[in-house]
Amino acid sequence: LNCPYNAIKVEDDGAEVNEILCRGCGACLANCPSEAITLRYYREPQYEKQIDAILEEI
Repeated sequence: LNCPYNAIKVEDDGAEVNEILCRGCGACLANCPSEAITLRYYREPQYEKQIDAILEEI
């Protein structure tokens, strides 16, 4: 898994997220081959605001 904040530690029995390092950017969601990651505290409107902000920069 690719995390820009190095918040994910992958071991033989699974992956562990360091919640202190995690910034909730969602990069891990796109990279997880088994789609096993969810962002605990984010809801759809928050994602939409993040996407809108990114698109404004383009």
